[in-house]
Amino acid sequence: MAIAIETLLFTRANQKELLEQWLQCEEDGLTVSQFCDLLIKHGDESTKKIGREGLEAPGKGLAFSDVLAKWCSPVVASTIASAESAGNRKVGIEAALNELSGGQNVIGRLFKIVTFPLFIVLGVGYLGVYVSGEILSAIRAPQGFAIDLRSFLQSFGGLTLVGLTLALLSMGVSMPRWSGRSRQWADNLPLYSHYRIGVAAGLLRTLCNLSSAGMNLNEALELSAKNGTPYLRGHINVMREKLLTENNLGKVLDSGLLLPRSQSNLEVLGESAQVIRLLERAALYHQAEVVKRLNRIDMILPKVILMLAIVMLAVLIGSSMMLLLNSVQM
Repeated sequence: MAIAIETLLFTRANQKELLEQWLQCEEDGLTVSQFCDLLIKHGDESTKKIGREGLEAPGKGLAFSDVLAKWCSPVVASTIASAESAGNRKVGIEAALNELSGGQNVIGRLFKIVTFPLFIVLGVGYLGVYVSGEILSAIRAPQGFAIDLRSFLQSFGGLTLVGLTLALLSMGVSMPRWSGRSRQWADNLPLYSHYRIGVAAGLLRTLCNLSSAGMNLNEALELSAKNGTPYLRGHINVMREKLLTENNLGKVLDSGLLLPRSQSNLEVLGESAQVIRLLERAALYHQAEVVKRLNRIDMILPKVILMLAIVMLAVLIGSSMMLLLNSVQM
């Protein structure tokens, strides 16, 4: 159990640091056994265990990549194993490092983007209700728009905010799980489209890295499906079915996941032998596109919400002040 917990706590940053050290040793001509000795002598508790397991692996008929399969993500370990079987371990380590370095957590980024505006609305709404309540308390039997608006916010403002939060959480839960034809219409909606492009960038990057390590496209798709979400697996299943009858890379990847421009480029150039280069370009395009769109929504949404919150506050307090002034004049 201790080992299982320790391997789960071996983060992407830890994996990247380990592979960077291995790559340096590989470039310096050190053997795997020598690298494992260095880990045992100079590593932390986790890397020392990796080093010991690496030294014991040959006696069990295993390779060092088999040891990494327990500590690193399956795609990383498989990338290195595939390159080793093709006789080029260095390429596999570099591809695995590219896999660990690329991408971003799209759902996490979207959550951060929408959470701040929700807190703004909550804070401003509470302030408006409190201040208007203090103003209206100075009026005997207040009536009119101000009291109606305050009563509405008191009664339904919190419920509306909770409902919106639950809707956003439901979207976050459904994004990686909802697949099939019923998902296609939603993939063009805001937030869902951001997630789709992020998934496309991740898949293309993984296919590129696995292909550069020596895997064929079918093997790379199969491995990506094993470690993917239900949403990603749905698209990969479509791709693997097309791979049975198509040789054109663009037509194989035509599952509705990729952006139209990239999809068109892959179909035009998809019969060339430069599969790795095509996948790399497509991955970079999708990654740049998702970053651009996330930055755009991150820049616009908080400002729009802030303006609406200020308007709500101004209307709530302003109408209460008008009611107070009218009562004084009467």
